[in-house]
Amino acid sequence: KIGKLFKIKKGKRLTKAQMVEGSTNFIGATATNNGVTARIGNKGHIHPAGTITVTYNGSVGEAFYQMQPFWASDDVNVLYPKFEMTEHSAIYFLAPLRKKGKSYGYSYKWTKEMMENDSILLPVTKSGEIDFQYIESRMRELEEERMRELEAYLAAAGFANCDLTLEEQVALRKFSNGEVKFTSCRIDSLFKIATGRDIIIGRTKHGDIPLISHQHSNNGISQYVQAIPDRRIFCYKDTLPLADRGVFLATTQNKDFHIGTRVKALTFKTGEQ
Repeated sequence: KIGKLFKIKKGKRLTKAQMVEGSTNFIGATATNNGVTARIGNKGHIHPAGTITVTYNGSVGEAFYQMQPFWASDDVNVLYPKFEMTEHSAIYFLAPLRKKGKSYGYSYKWTKEMMENDSILLPVTKSGEIDFQYIESRMRELEEERMRELEAYLAAAGFANCDLTLEEQVALRKFSNGEVKFTSCRIDSLFKIATGRDIIIGRTKHGDIPLISHQHSNNGISQYVQAIPDRRIFCYKDTLPLADRGVFLATTQNKDFHIGTRVKALTFKTGEQ
């Protein structure tokens, strides 16, 4: 039973109007972003790191391991382990919890009482005890397999060296700590916007300049052409092509390019980025 493995505590309601800006994770009824829907500065109902959050309303059954202290909304139950739970064993528990949660839905909430009495399937030893040693070793094994797969993919893609620069590390830390603030900006306050015109493909000659179209594949490049008279070649270092119909795909390029119909070129007003 889940209630024998975990002490379950209900989250506390906090409306958007009550939220204070801060750096503490607010866990809501969502299936994405590890459950984080906001960053707040409110105090008083903070749960510790090393626990599991499970939504019982909304996206019912979504389970996440929390590595930082957090506030859980009233749509979320917090599972405090009654055993020594590592990060690896916690992640193992997420799968059976999510599977059990599929028995519920928007109109059939997975309440604290139901959760306490529900059971999940776990590996056991010959004596019938939960095999925590297997759980730990299996998760470490899977982690190592995924890391090898990732390293092989990055090497094949030419990204074997992915170390962050000091500047990037500082920026990431500021974002994680909630120091970075966001506000709405008009697109035309950041970019000069140019609109592409029809290009008759039969009149173009094969070359090495990318022609950006409104297609989704191949990074938006439909073909490579020679310079087209009376058409601007955009600098890839300060311009983003944006398909303005159909796929609405924005891309970055590694060569100067032409744009075709249904494509806009957004050039930074501040120069190269």
